[in-house]
Amino acid sequence: MKKIIVWLAFVFVIAQFAACVRTNTTVLDPSKKRAAVNPADVVIYTTASKVPGDYEEIALLNSKADSAITSEAQMFKSMRKKAAKVGANAIILDAVSEPSVGAKIAAAVLLGTGAERKGKALAIYVIPGSQNPRRQSLPSEPADYIDKYVKIRAENYPYKGEKFSDVVIRGVVFAYQGETVTLLILHSNLPEALAINDIKRLKLDVGDAIEIIKTELDAETKRSVAERKKEWQESNK
Repeated sequence: MKKIIVWLAFVFVIAQFAACVRTNTTVLDPSKKRAAVNPADVVIYTTASKVPGDYEEIALLNSKADSAITSEAQMFKSMRKKAAKVGANAIILDAVSEPSVGAKIAAAVLLGTGAERKGKALAIYVIPGSQNPRRQSLPSEPADYIDKYVKIRAENYPYKGEKFSDVVIRGVVFAYQGETVTLLILHSNLPEALAINDIKRLKLDVGDAIEIIKTELDAETKRSVAERKKEWQESNK
């Protein structure tokens, strides 16, 4: 009987912890500080092209929660709260993944809780009165992407004999021929395969997406990118 009580208490504690949405924040440039804003003023956008003005990237958001006793709305509320704390006035959603049926059953049987829902987003500061260059014209030719800062979402990225779904890569395009993009990686959610400052050739498959998220880079980033591009061009002569 005592063991049963202890087990039930353990399950209760786990369930209470899981009931909360946990959002981690990674500030991209700690040297830049912004005043906190009201979470109610943080706008959610599903893609970068829907942001009405130009913006600065503030932080990466990663959320987790029990899918059985929390909702996507609660996850978005947690993201907005964390974004507001670092001075962001909007977030761009990267992905929200629901656990499989098997994962839900396993979690319920083994722990008495639901499996985890996971969400990722980019916290941004939309510059008041600015225009979003991504809304002015959509690229129609591969050449339009050269030297632009892009986001690529790969549905099935191959690595070490496995396929990784929902891989998000941000970087500057050096070349784009056919279905193959060569870019300098500035961020990815699969760093063991796609490390920052690496130059990679990626073949875009059906279902993959590429979009320009910035047409102009800040002076420091532009200088660093130019140096890496020069090295890449020299090595390909």
